[in-house]
Amino acid sequence: MGGSVTDIITTPSGLSGRIRGLKVREERILADRKLARSGSQVDELLKACWLETLEAGPYGFPAESPVNWDKVLVGDRFFALLKIRVLTYGPDYAFSLTCERPACRANIDWELSLNDLPVRLLSLPLKDAFLAGNRLETRLPEAGCKVWFKLMTGADERRLSQ
Repeated sequence: MGGSVTDIITTPSGLSGRIRGLKVREERILADRKLARSGSQVDELLKACWLETLEAGPYGFPAESPVNWDKVLVGDRFFALLKIRVLTYGPDYAFSLTCERPACRANIDWELSLNDLPVRLLSLPLKDAFLAGNRLETRLPEAGCKVWFKLMTGADERRLSQ
């Protein structure tokens, strides 16, 4: 495992820091059923593997304080987890799929490089809305009514997983 390897990453919103790969104790976090039920596995992995904050991005916490992963956008959390996975196991990800057509049902082996996945940076208007209270609005084209929504954070993700 790549627990001793470190890298500096910058998430789509601009949060930047030094991460490391998983060590054996983090592998145990992945197998912990209690943490899985509580929705805390991701937070525990991020806390363990995030070594240093270089730039707080839109979050505004002091660089020397620990990251409050509850307040971090889900896209940033996922990006950090992918980078931790790459440091630990390398960028190649192999998996198989089964064709959904009943007449086919063939197994299809697939491999991709996690480093080649497209990343969209958080746009300035979305970043501004997040900083102004994380309340966004849009108009539903079919219904013609206005709706409000927010960008999901770690706290939202955990609430949904419970």
